Amino acid sequence: MRFAKLKILIYSIYTMKKTIFIAIIVAVAAFTAGYLTPKSSNNLTENNIKEEPTFYMTDNIACQILESSSQDEIGRQISFINLNTDEPKVLFGEGGTSPMEKVHETGDTLVVQLIASGSGSVDTFVIDKKTGLFSRAATGSFLGVYSIASKGNCK
Repeated sequence: MRFAKLKILIYSIYTMKKTIFIAIIVAVAAFTAGYLTPKSSNNLTENNIKEEPTFYMTDNIACQILESSSQDEIGRQISFINLNTDEPKVLFGEGGTSPMEKVHETGDTLVVQLIASGSGSVDTFVIDKKTGLFSRAATGSFLGVYSIASKGNCK
Protein backbone atom coordinates (compact mmCIF):
# COMPACT_ATOMS: atom_id res chain seq x y z
CA MET A 1 0.00 0.00 0.00
CA ARG A 2 2.80 2.46 0.89
CA PHE A 3 4.64 1.61 -2.33
CA ALA A 4 1.53 2.40 -4.39
CA LYS A 5 1.12 5.81 -2.69
CA LEU A 6 4.80 6.58 -3.22
CA LYS A 7 4.53 5.60 -6.87
CA ILE A 8 1.53 7.90 -7.33
CA LEU A 9 3.35 10.76 -5.58
CA ILE A 10 6.44 10.35 -7.78
CA TYR A 11 4.30 10.24 -10.93
CA SER A 12 2.42 13.38 -9.81
CA ILE A 13 5.67 15.29 -9.22
CA TYR A 14 7.02 14.14 -12.59
CA THR A 15 3.83 15.24 -14.37
CA MET A 16 3.81 18.62 -12.63
CA LYS A 17 7.47 19.30 -13.52
CA LYS A 18 6.74 18.36 -17.13
CA THR A 19 3.73 20.73 -17.23
CA ILE A 20 5.73 23.59 -15.69
CA PHE A 21 8.55 23.06 -18.19
CA ILE A 22 6.12 23.10 -21.13
CA ALA A 23 4.40 26.25 -19.84
CA ILE A 24 7.70 28.09 -19.46
CA ILE A 25 8.74 27.11 -22.99
CA VAL A 26 5.37 28.29 -24.37
CA ALA A 27 5.58 31.60 -22.49
CA VAL A 28 9.14 32.30 -23.60
CA ALA A 29 8.32 31.40 -27.20
CA ALA A 30 5.22 33.63 -27.22
CA PHE A 31 7.11 36.56 -25.72
CA THR A 32 10.13 36.12 -28.00
CA ALA A 33 8.04 35.82 -31.15
CA GLY A 34 6.07 38.94 -30.25
CA TYR A 35 2.81 37.45 -31.38
CA LEU A 36 0.42 34.60 -30.70
CA THR A 37 -1.82 32.98 -33.30
CA PRO A 38 -5.27 32.07 -31.96
CA LYS A 39 -7.54 29.40 -33.41
CA SER A 40 -9.74 32.12 -34.86
CA SER A 41 -6.83 32.82 -37.26
CA ASN A 42 -6.51 36.47 -36.26
CA ASN A 43 -2.93 37.44 -36.92
CA LEU A 44 -1.72 38.88 -33.67
CA THR A 45 1.07 41.33 -34.05
CA GLU A 46 2.33 44.05 -31.82
CA ASN A 47 0.38 46.50 -33.98
CA ASN A 48 -2.93 44.91 -32.97
CA ILE A 49 -2.52 45.71 -29.29
CA LYS A 50 -1.59 49.22 -28.28
CA GLU A 51 0.46 49.93 -25.21
CA GLU A 52 -1.18 51.96 -22.49
CA PRO A 53 0.32 55.49 -22.86
CA THR A 54 -0.05 56.26 -19.15
CA PHE A 55 1.18 52.89 -17.90
CA TYR A 56 3.42 52.93 -14.87
CA MET A 57 4.52 49.68 -13.21
CA THR A 58 3.22 49.66 -9.64
CA ASP A 59 2.63 47.12 -6.88
CA ASN A 60 -0.94 46.52 -8.15
CA ILE A 61 -1.95 46.52 -11.82
CA ALA A 62 -5.13 45.67 -13.72
CA CYS A 63 -4.87 43.91 -17.08
CA GLN A 64 -7.31 43.03 -19.85
CA ILE A 65 -6.99 40.17 -22.33
CA LEU A 66 -7.46 41.66 -25.80
CA GLU A 67 -6.51 38.70 -28.03
CA SER A 68 -6.60 35.00 -27.22
CA SER A 69 -6.64 31.53 -28.70
CA SER A 70 -9.76 31.01 -26.58
CA GLN A 71 -12.58 33.38 -27.51
CA ASP A 72 -13.99 33.05 -23.96
CA GLU A 73 -10.85 34.75 -22.60
CA ILE A 74 -11.17 37.95 -24.68
CA GLY A 75 -12.20 40.88 -22.49
CA ARG A 76 -11.37 39.05 -19.27
CA GLN A 77 -9.96 41.24 -16.49
CA ILE A 78 -7.00 40.02 -14.43
CA SER A 79 -5.30 42.03 -11.69
CA PHE A 80 -1.97 41.48 -10.00
CA ILE A 81 -1.37 42.54 -6.42
CA ASN A 82 1.76 42.71 -4.25
CA LEU A 83 4.07 42.62 -7.30
CA ASN A 84 6.82 44.43 -5.40
CA THR A 85 6.90 41.73 -2.73
CA ASP A 86 8.10 38.14 -2.68
CA GLU A 87 4.47 36.97 -2.50
CA PRO A 88 2.59 38.36 -5.54
CA LYS A 89 -1.00 37.29 -6.14
CA VAL A 90 -3.35 37.23 -9.08
CA LEU A 91 -6.91 38.50 -8.65
CA PHE A 92 -9.22 37.09 -11.30
CA GLY A 93 -12.29 39.00 -12.53
CA GLU A 94 -14.52 36.52 -10.72
CA GLY A 95 -13.02 37.64 -7.40
CA GLY A 96 -10.75 34.72 -6.51
CA THR A 97 -7.07 35.21 -5.67
CA SER A 98 -4.17 32.80 -6.02
CA PRO A 99 -0.54 33.07 -4.94
CA MET A 100 2.02 33.41 -7.71
CA GLU A 101 5.77 32.98 -8.00
CA LYS A 102 8.17 35.48 -9.53
CA VAL A 103 10.04 33.42 -12.08
CA HIS A 104 12.16 36.20 -13.61
CA GLU A 105 12.49 39.96 -13.25
CA THR A 106 14.62 42.61 -14.92
CA GLY A 107 14.22 46.36 -15.31
CA ASP A 108 12.07 45.75 -18.40
CA THR A 109 10.30 42.43 -17.81
CA LEU A 110 8.45 40.58 -15.07
CA VAL A 111 7.50 36.90 -15.37
CA VAL A 112 5.03 35.58 -12.79
CA GLN A 113 3.56 32.11 -12.66
CA LEU A 114 0.60 30.46 -10.98
CA ILE A 115 1.03 26.75 -10.31
CA ALA A 116 -2.05 24.78 -9.30
CA SER A 117 -0.52 21.90 -7.38
CA GLY A 118 -3.76 19.91 -7.34
CA SER A 119 -4.21 19.76 -11.11
CA GLY A 120 -0.69 20.47 -12.36
CA SER A 121 -2.00 23.48 -14.27
CA VAL A 122 0.30 26.43 -14.94
CA ASP A 123 -0.56 30.03 -15.84
CA THR A 124 2.42 32.18 -16.85
CA PHE A 125 2.39 35.95 -17.50
CA VAL A 126 5.23 37.88 -19.12
CA ILE A 127 4.70 41.60 -18.47
CA ASP A 128 6.61 44.41 -20.17
CA LYS A 129 7.20 46.77 -17.24
CA LYS A 130 7.69 49.81 -19.50
CA THR A 131 4.64 49.51 -21.81
CA GLY A 132 2.12 47.41 -19.86
CA LEU A 133 1.83 44.85 -22.67
CA PHE A 134 1.68 41.23 -21.56
CA SER A 135 1.55 37.72 -22.97
CA ARG A 136 0.02 34.76 -21.19
CA ALA A 137 0.43 31.03 -21.62
CA ALA A 138 -1.80 28.66 -19.66
CA THR A 139 -1.77 24.90 -19.80
CA GLY A 140 -3.02 22.13 -17.60
CA SER A 141 -5.35 19.26 -17.02
CA PHE A 142 -8.27 20.71 -15.08
CA LEU A 143 -11.46 19.05 -16.42
CA GLY A 144 -9.46 17.85 -19.43
CA VAL A 145 -6.22 18.95 -21.03
CA TYR A 146 -6.15 22.57 -22.20
CA SER A 147 -3.77 25.19 -23.54
CA ILE A 148 -4.41 28.91 -23.99
CA ALA A 149 -2.25 31.72 -25.37
CA SER A 150 -3.33 35.33 -24.86
CA LYS A 151 -2.03 38.87 -24.87
CA GLY A 152 -3.27 42.25 -23.78
CA ASN A 153 -2.37 45.40 -21.89
CA CYS A 154 -2.28 46.56 -18.30
CA LYS A 155 -3.20 49.84 -16.64
